[in-house]
Amino acid sequence: MKRYLVFIFLIFYNSVFSQNSDLKKYNLSLKLVSKLDLGEKFNLSDNSVSLLFKDQLLKKNISISDEDPRYFISISFGWKYRRATELKIDNFKGFIIDKKNEDKVISEFSSSKIRDLDESVRVLVQEIFYLNNRMDDSGKFIDISDHFKRMDMKFWDSSRPDSHGPALIFGDHTHKRGGIMIGLRGSYSNSEDVLNDNVIFNQNQITQFYNLHVYSQRISTHYLEFMYGINDKLTVASVFRFLNNKSYYLNKKGDDNYITSSGLGDSELQLLYGIFKSNWLQYHLNIGLRIPTGNNKRNLPYQLHTGDGYFSSLIGFTILFQAKKFSGGLQAIYRSPLHMNSKNYKLGNYLDFNYWVSYLLVKNISISYRQNYITKGPISGVDENLNIKDMILNNSSNYGHTILDNALGLNFSFSNRNLRNSRFSLEYSFPIYQSFNGLQVGNISNFNLSLQFSPGGHKNH
Repeated sequence: MKRYLVFIFLIFYNSVFSQNSDLKKYNLSLKLVSKLDLGEKFNLSDNSVSLLFKDQLLKKNISISDEDPRYFISISFGWKYRRATELKIDNFKGFIIDKKNEDKVISEFSSSKIRDLDESVRVLVQEIFYLNNRMDDSGKFIDISDHFKRMDMKFWDSSRPDSHGPALIFGDHTHKRGGIMIGLRGSYSNSEDVLNDNVIFNQNQITQFYNLHVYSQRISTHYLEFMYGINDKLTVASVFRFLNNKSYYLNKKGDDNYITSSGLGDSELQLLYGIFKSNWLQYHLNIGLRIPTGNNKRNLPYQLHTGDGYFSSLIGFTILFQAKKFSGGLQAIYRSPLHMNSKNYKLGNYLDFNYWVSYLLVKNISISYRQNYITKGPISGVDENLNIKDMILNNSSNYGHTILDNALGLNFSFSNRNLRNSRFSLEYSFPIYQSFNGLQVGNISNFNLSLQFSPGGHKNH
């Protein structure tokens, strides 16, 4: 656990204390909405700031010509008095216009409160090239006539830290065609006390019926996820799991011991189909399959296998909304086994219903509150190899529950260059209502982590 806390600290430190990128340092702003063809000719307006731009472009081997240029860089600037009689350039702004595409605006940039004009121009040109290299050819143009109107409109912002669900919500967003996301997640679960319905049972009560008293469970699950936009409507999402399970028990003499299992878990494949998308609301379907890639062959209690041993269907939906400072969502997923496994049983149907709200504290940090309603049905069939009298985990009647969890989270997005297009989330959840079928280890708390990266940038969301 210590290495994960160190990891969280480093991520947090880098995001909060390294946010002063060169753009912020020099009071610069830049928007690039379509890819520049750097092999084409450029021309610039005629003033002192444009001359500095020209020098920087020439250093990058850009062709500057007033004979049929593809792009025109229009720059204007303002003055202020440094002393009573001395003027100094204090700010500038400009556009890059594509003259061969009906004078469409490709980029807008500006600077204010200039301290070092030469360095501001150098940093800005460098950032234009950096963004251009990260952009594919599918960027859309905007008209110069409605450019300022569009700038004021509130389009869905996928770069916000609250644009996705909290740390352990999967399949919560779609991607545009060719969009990619890679994610690493971890869930660390701790269970204490044995309950029947919502009543706690002690060791003496349990050992009247069972040889061993299972009093605690620890489960850690590591996830690798991958998302890809097949087209603007359809996204494929896959999740791979690695589990480490540990159940602690006492015998009737009070001797302490444990059972453990670990390995690759069952995988999941989802198709996310977009139904509706606006500037503040998104809605898509979740349809998928749980694939039995985990191990179900060992002679272990039902819940300690790393795999179920059968295929399960998955169906549900996800709704997201986004306002200026608030966002939130709702997701309902229903999983159902499609057949018995080789041990002649299947676990119960599983409803996972989540709803959450997030508040944007600052540009790169948000907090979230989530409630998670879970119902698991009873086991069908029996594993004949398990001795029911041994422990509560071997009894198929001790399975199935209803739980309502509270979860509090922190979400971070990154604007510095090294971690740009990444998002980090952490979350802690605990039950506010729980009811178990038979005797089960309850009071389940979870600590969840998520790190997501989109190589093509948030514009592909």
